[in-house]
Amino acid sequence: MTLKYNKFFVVVAFLFLASSASADTLYSNLGPQGALYQPDTYGLVAGSIPEDFIVSTSFSVSHNTNGDLDFFLPIFFFSAASNYPGFDLTLTDGKAVVWHGELFFPPAVTFETRLNACCGLFEVQVNDIKLKKKVAYTLTASPSSFNSTDFWYLNAQAEPGLLIQTPEPSTLLLQPELLIQTPEPSTLLLLSPLAFAFFRRAFGSR
Repeated sequence: MTLKYNKFFVVVAFLFLASSASADTLYSNLGPQGALYQPDTYGLVAGSIPEDFIVSTSFSVSHNTNGDLDFFLPIFFFSAASNYPGFDLTLTDGKAVVWHGELFFPPAVTFETRLNACCGLFEVQVNDIKLKKKVAYTLTASPSSFNSTDFWYLNAQAEPGLLIQTPEPSTLLLQPELLIQTPEPSTLLLLSPLAFAFFRRAFGSR
């Protein structure tokens, strides 16, 4: 009976830690839900001759970060004959390139829906990146091909919309049936001191 009681507290401790964790917002220039950006105003990211159309936005993060990040952009592919959806992203700090990614394919809008695209966001996952607070960063979208055509929608201040967050916690933490099993050594490294104390109390005297 005592072992079952302790197992219950192990599950409760893990669920509490998982529910209290959430994505941390480092930057956002988007409006409130339902009006994240202007549905009829956008910057054009497209291949052209003699010069491509590119769109850039500047930002700074609220605190230092070191790890994976999720960038959310209100950017859409203009679906029409001969158009290509691919675009590239480049992040700079005013001195050097901090990160670069290629061939992103956002959701499509048509000629009829392009003026009413609000309020979806396209997610770009960036792995192992270091950003520092008070540093002015610039994120630039450029076409991947000569026939790329994408729309990066603007916020109420006529700036390209952008949201930067830490990744959401793993859903594995929300599965109690996994918590009452003895974890692998590598898993123990992920436990907080509080959760580890509960785990040791429940299973240490076996």
